[in-house]
Amino acid sequence: GGGQTPPAGAKASPPPPTLTPIGKVRIGAVHLGLSATIAANEAYTPANAARRFRQSLEAGVNFLNLSPKWNEVEREPGSFNFDDVDFWMEQAVAHEIDVAINLRVVDTNQRTMPADLRHRDFDDPLVRDRLLALIDAIAPRFKGRVKWVMIGNEIDPYFGAHPGEVAAYLTLYRAAADRLKQRLPGVAVGTTFTFGGLPLDGSLAALRDAGDFFSITYYPLNPDFSMRPPTDVPGDFARMRTAAAGKQILIQEFGYATAAECGSSPERQAAFIDAVFDELSAHAPAYLAANFLFMSDLAESLVEGFGGYYGLKNSTSFKAFLRTLGLFDGIGQAKPGWTTFRERGRRLQDSPSPVR
Repeated sequence: GGGQTPPAGAKASPPPPTLTPIGKVRIGAVHLGLSATIAANEAYTPANAARRFRQSLEAGVNFLNLSPKWNEVEREPGSFNFDDVDFWMEQAVAHEIDVAINLRVVDTNQRTMPADLRHRDFDDPLVRDRLLALIDAIAPRFKGRVKWVMIGNEIDPYFGAHPGEVAAYLTLYRAAADRLKQRLPGVAVGTTFTFGGLPLDGSLAALRDAGDFFSITYYPLNPDFSMRPPTDVPGDFARMRTAAAGKQILIQEFGYATAAECGSSPERQAAFIDAVFDELSAHAPAYLAANFLFMSDLAESLVEGFGGYYGLKNSTSFKAFLRTLGLFDGIGQAKPGWTTFRERGRRLQDSPSPVR
């Protein structure tokens, strides 16, 4: 996968003002999300952030995906900062939007645990007790809007490099899932894999099997970060459904870069979006939700930062991929994919909602 980048509202300082609700959102065949990032050339002001979020709602978006890192909400043992989570929960309550949240214990190729825990085993009692304390602290802030919780983000690259740690992680995962279900009756718990990690091997399949649903990130990438053609989407989605082994699927992120360096273009992104919506519409009962990353292309400073974070700071193709995932370009102009997303998103929400 392309790696998790900031959820809607990341780097918010100050956070946008509470928005006036535009009316209860519609829930159609599949929940639809869009990480409502501002344009690279826009100042991060409350007005700009609020405008982009409202734009996403008007395009048919009806759920939020949040991805706080454990080491960012707990910088000191037992001391939590939930400002970003609290802001987005206010929006979820105001607009009656469902929320998926990934508590990032592992993030793609690294642990994102508090510094004093980072080198301990996942099944260490101290690690377990601290994660349960985080869950106890954060659960009341969910205000009844969180339907899905993922423990760990894009975990297969990390465990591909550390296969001996999977069993200990499964122990931690089960303890966290049990606590979440005590604190949030009715919540569904899972963990997030990458499409590139399919099919799942035995130990990772056990983690999938422990979940209530199957969560995945999907970027149709070649190993050199060039984009595969949109015509691959139907086969990819069939593979996704096979890997889910009968569980419903939450697409935590899906995206398609437009950079020429990635063998792509804005037109190819629009064709990809069309193909994804075709699949969601044709196989709606298999899918819980799908969240597009991003609304806007990322600023160069963010791209450089993520290049370093993922150990790919010298990869021009990775940075071109990450930079151009948006539906709006670097100067805030809509790409063709924005029109496609908006039209297909509204149509998806007008389709009947299946009984779940």
